[in-house]
Amino acid sequence: MATQIIGNQIASSTVALMTSLTLSGNFRLPALTTANRPSSPNAGQLVFDTDVDNVVVWRLKTGPNKNTPAWSVVGAGGPSIGTLSIVRTNGPTIGENITVGPTANGGAEYTNGFSAGPITIGNGYTFTIESNATYTVIGSGDYDGSDPYYNTAYRQAVYTQLLCPGRLDYGPARKQIAMKNNPSGTVQYDFVTANIYWGQNPTSGNWTANIINVPTDNMYAFDFLIYTYQPTGQGLPTSLQINGSGVGIKWQGNSTPGSSGTNWTDLIIFRCLRSGGSWMVTGERQQFY
Repeated sequence: MATQIIGNQIASSTVALMTSLTLSGNFRLPALTTANRPSSPNAGQLVFDTDVDNVVVWRLKTGPNKNTPAWSVVGAGGPSIGTLSIVRTNGPTIGENITVGPTANGGAEYTNGFSAGPITIGNGYTFTIESNATYTVIGSGDYDGSDPYYNTAYRQAVYTQLLCPGRLDYGPARKQIAMKNNPSGTVQYDFVTANIYWGQNPTSGNWTANIINVPTDNMYAFDFLIYTYQPTGQGLPTSLQINGSGVGIKWQGNSTPGSSGTNWTDLIIFRCLRSGGSWMVTGERQQFY
């Protein structure tokens, strides 16, 4: 087809082959909705998609096996802020089905993934982590290095929330722990930091555990574990608050436990269920020597 140019107008049906093109002004791509993209595009064809508010290109090798033609967003490295994209950002909600791992995505470059938290998996969506892959939610920690037995080995805690109204499929999981030594009176435990705490040397007998920053959505449940090493057998967390409000504990065997004794380690497990705007908590003690 011949190139049709009249003045400063080029016919929309024109197909041109050029070795180079120099512009003194700007170059404007056709602006189309997703539904109006070309139905039979050529490899490398570009349009501006007004629905996704970005330039998209027709690629021939996408998908897990790199053999599926599809439109892809150009420069889809994710949002960023600042000169040279010094701050990388991501949204707070996963609103699609995602699998992290090399098998589903067709390459070893998809083995390890991360996001900055908090992250919520939207209701109705599934987030899958393959058994040979890892996914990390990045936050900032508050471990103060005060425990003499863990200073050299315990890294600064990295914490945040991964909330799952949708479904999370994963293999073996590693959980975060935090420290609370010398418990006495009412001790504050931050649910965002960890749901497993290690401590020692209770100084004044039994104490109250106040778990803060706990989500209050109905029909959710969580376990909260407190390990206490008893050099002299002083006490246990036998009373509980959630977000500063006292809650009753249904103890295993219908009896409040006592500390096991000198040089024992006691584990208290609180199982907390939220329903109808109220908490139901069960408690049990395990003993280790």
